[in-house]
Amino acid sequence: MQRFRIAGLYLVGVVAIIALAVWGVSSRRTVARADMPAHAPPTPEVAHASPSGRTDSARTPSTGPAEIGGVAKVSIEAFRFVPEELTIAAGTTVTWVNTDDVPHTATSSSKPSAFDSKTLDTDDKYSFQFKTAGTYEYYCKVHPHMTAKIIVK
Repeated sequence: MQRFRIAGLYLVGVVAIIALAVWGVSSRRTVARADMPAHAPPTPEVAHASPSGRTDSARTPSTGPAEIGGVAKVSIEAFRFVPEELTIAAGTTVTWVNTDDVPHTATSSSKPSAFDSKTLDTDDKYSFQFKTAGTYEYYCKVHPHMTAKIIVK
């Protein structure tokens, strides 16, 4: 009986340590978000293909739509999709890039799912071409509070 009591106390201690660690990370993220400007416009990016076929992105200082030449980017950062709402033309390819230090997904909310990135680790990318007009809401399977939408015209 004494062994079960010790094992139970050990388990409670481990759970408490994990809870404190998660709370510390989430409160650190909240502080970081408070420093961000509230109405910063999304910065569009243009993809440039290298001879190897790899694409590199360069920021363009424009306040126009976040899609240029059939290519658009969504960053996953600080437990958010940036931009949270993106309007693009039909035929545009959207690339999600996880710049966060934890895994995320970009998963369509519709049934059946229109797209699903699977799990993206830090610096992983996922692309999907939106061929049909409509509104595509999506979320992160790992963190369901993370939501956004893409409007295809």
